[in-house]
Amino acid sequence: GVLVGGIGGLLRSSRPGLFAAVSGVQWFALGGTFWATRSMLFRTAIPALPHETPHDKATISALAGGITGGSVAALTRGRANVLPATVMFALFCWAGQSAYNALDARHSEAVVTVPAETAVGPVKKLENAPWWVRAAGSKWSPMKIISDEDYARMLEEKLVVVEADIALLDEKIEEAKSAQALQSSKGTMEKQDSKER
Repeated sequence: GVLVGGIGGLLRSSRPGLFAAVSGVQWFALGGTFWATRSMLFRTAIPALPHETPHDKATISALAGGITGGSVAALTRGRANVLPATVMFALFCWAGQSAYNALDARHSEAVVTVPAETAVGPVKKLENAPWWVRAAGSKWSPMKIISDEDYARMLEEKLVVVEADIALLDEKIEEAKSAQALQSSKGTMEKQDSKER
């Protein structure tokens, strides 16, 4: 809020510092009130249900957005702005929660199967796994979970490559020693020839 208010203050106001401070306070009030209201509604509105449905989440987010928008508008902008702020914040929060629910459902459909042997025992679905397993199973993660057999196979492959490199280096060392021995024997022969002359 302060950052956006500062930019807006530079563009629209002769006092950008004051504009940024007021904007920061207003967005802090909006965010804090929204999360407090939404959390309270989740705790009181559906305590008997084991899991909230996406529809419940969107509805509660819209209610929290409407309550937040109306109350903050009443405190900061006056009575004339209460109804538009209530409607707009309810719509924005409903749309944001609905978009999040759609993306979450799409992500949940693409459940990755985790190997049976992990540190936490048999885990079949990524969504039931601990956070570190979900992070490692993400397509954006540079790490992946592998079984002990796969790890042993990878180490054996690397060991074969290292042994091949060592064998090549041994051959080069032998070639260098033989070349040095040949050169030193040539040097010895040349010294003997020069002594004989």
